[in-house]
Amino acid sequence: MNMIFVLNQFKVGGVETVFINIARTIKREIYLLPLHKSYDQHLIDSLPHNVKILDTPAIVSRFPFYPIKLCFLAHKLRKNSLFFNSIVINFSDTLSTLVFAYFIKKRKTVSWIHCNPEALFASKIPRLYFYILKRCEKLCFVCETQKELFYSLASTKSFDTKKANVITNFLDIYSLDKMAQEEVHDIVMPYFLMCARIDLRTKDFMTVIHAYTQLPVEIKDQYKLVFLGDGPDRDIIQKEICLLELTENVVFLRNVANPYKYMKNSVLYIHSSKSEGFGLVLLEALSCGCNIISADCKVGPREILQDGKYGELFNIGDCNDLKGKIMEALEKKVDHSIQRQRAIYMMEKGKKEMEDFINGYT
Repeated sequence: MNMIFVLNQFKVGGVETVFINIARTIKREIYLLPLHKSYDQHLIDSLPHNVKILDTPAIVSRFPFYPIKLCFLAHKLRKNSLFFNSIVINFSDTLSTLVFAYFIKKRKTVSWIHCNPEALFASKIPRLYFYILKRCEKLCFVCETQKELFYSLASTKSFDTKKANVITNFLDIYSLDKMAQEEVHDIVMPYFLMCARIDLRTKDFMTVIHAYTQLPVEIKDQYKLVFLGDGPDRDIIQKEICLLELTENVVFLRNVANPYKYMKNSVLYIHSSKSEGFGLVLLEALSCGCNIISADCKVGPREILQDGKYGELFNIGDCNDLKGKIMEALEKKVDHSIQRQRAIYMMEKGKKEMEDFINGYT
């Protein structure tokens, strides 16, 4: 049976990273169908040879005709022999990809849910999304707590729990090793690190900045705060840093080709998020042996860090709590090999779950 993964686009992001890792695990030919012709070429180049990219006509994303065009294109593709004996997987949390996938295969559709279910149901996604989601053959969740939260919501009481599959997000840990061993030349002193898109709707940079401000002067003199990433709210963050007179302490590095060397050499890795569907960057930090402090989101971090065994957890938005956890973490010795073993365990767990899922279709 052919496996066809429908994505909204194929640019740098967590969903695309997960797809690449899955593709490297599956020992069979699979198909990638990006709905929009928006590619990052280096991601395309990194795809394993078993991935075939399906081309589709360009569709202008403009209502009210966009959904109609999607359905028309899906109906046309259904006549292609490739789709006769296939399972179509909606691999993006978008209405467009779900509609498209469903109208190709109807009840032979699988939908992968990557985000926090509460955020999904709180959004302005039309009821059509949930109508189709309920009728998919299977739903795939990226961790156990995400699945539990999904079925605890009032909106999903009538959803069939037997359709649920948990396939834990995983990384190819060993592929990161060489990159993590590279030297860091552009930061000369010990530092705390946060890697994230600078988007204040989802990532809580302000809590990190204000917690850092409250640290003793000797700590701030000894450790810089490094933000690795870029995004629409970069200017807002920089203005806040200027107001707090931290321009000499905080370093911005835009998107870099190799974030893992910075993780490997950090004193602390801080993950401050308002909401998570999983938190793939925490697996990257574990694989690099980092001393981790993470926001205690409803989904993701607590499960990855096993209730704080592999990293400190702080209350979301609480800069006083984060400050205290930073001070505690600096006093604690972290065994880097144990952190890495946790990442390897998560990788093997996710691979086994993916293999079991595939075997259900062979």
